[in-house]
Amino acid sequence: MQYEQIMAQQAQQAGMPGGANLEQILEAKVDEELGKMEAELADQYNQALEQYKGAIRERLS
Repeated sequence: MQYEQIMAQQAQQAGMPGGANLEQILEAKVDEELGKMEAELADQYNQALEQYKGAIRERLS
């Protein structure tokens, strides 16, 4: 009974109805973390690309 209460509480915190199971909760958390990582990597990529473009412009000047 205690396990079910904990799972229901976690589901509510994750914005899911009481019927959510552990797999759904974990999937939501993984998706959230992957979204953060994707945004960070995109930012790093864009910064590196701008540095590369700057280096090319310098060489062409």
